[in-house]
Amino acid sequence: MDRKKAICEYLRQNHIGKGKAIHSKELEKLFMLDGRNIRRKISALRQDGFPIWLSYLQR
Repeated sequence: MDRKKAICEYLRQNHIGKGKAIHSKELEKLFMLDGRNIRRKISALRQDGFPIWLSYLQR
């Protein structure tokens, strides 16, 4: 499984809902990627139609 799909599955299984948000630093550690690559993977998932929300927009 490629990392984009792995990130998507991890988020689906563990981080749905406002109370279960995860920081990008945690994703970096879990998937051994730097911040830029995590952001690119998340951006690609959003472009593919997955509803990944930014926590700072929930204020």
